[in-house]
Amino acid sequence: MQLERYVEKLEQARPSVVKEQLPLLLYSIRMIYNIDKYYLNKKNILKLFRKLTNQMISCCKLFINSKTKNCTNFWNFEPIENLIEVFRECIMLHAA
Repeated sequence: MQLERYVEKLEQARPSVVKEQLPLLLYSIRMIYNIDKYYLNKKNILKLFRKLTNQMISCCKLFINSKTKNCTNFWNFEPIENLIEVFRECIMLHAA
């Protein structure tokens, strides 16, 4: 399936990379919606979007955890600018 290429990247990529892949991912979903009769049903296409959204949330969680793994408390994170940049990447993915 054409969609698998993009979903695999969602699992391991930084939020900024996922953001760059969104147009291609959405184009693939549009093609699936137009071709596959199973996804013509709104309920089924919404399930697909929910799964993709959950995957993006997991991507952000993994990214935050990987960048702050030695920190037990965000308030103690040094330097704070790095933490802000980590959250900024996740927020930009959300906005996209």
